[in-house]
Amino acid sequence: MKHEPSDIISDILMAHATSNRMPFMGYSQISIVRALEQGVDARIVEQLKSYILFSIQCQTLGLSETSLKRKIKLNKKLSPKQADNLLQLTISWHALINFFNHDRQLLSSWLYTDLPALDGTTPASMLSTNFG
Repeated sequence: MKHEPSDIISDILMAHATSNRMPFMGYSQISIVRALEQGVDARIVEQLKSYILFSIQCQTLGLSETSLKRKIKLNKKLSPKQADNLLQLTISWHALINFFNHDRQLLSSWLYTDLPALDGTTPASMLSTNFG
């Protein structure tokens, strides 16, 4: 069965966010890159809200909450860069939620704590770039 590019990315995003991670689910790197180049339906953010804070998703995508909600409502796509950033966020989120033993409240609290190891910034502020 052939998947649409947006479906490939949506499947991978949800697998990472829900901690049901199967490393890229058998998709080749080239199929993932090609799928990312097509962008992804913004409605995936709605599905991810149950797992990843909406504010963190907005920050990662470089969009205000209002702009992202509008994109979702109008059934728009996220750009290839935004799709890639969202993929990197879900990979990081998977590692973080496992580190915090699936305690979402503790993870959320930690994300917004100023840490000396990060020069007094919050981990949440570091998630806005792939390098962070």
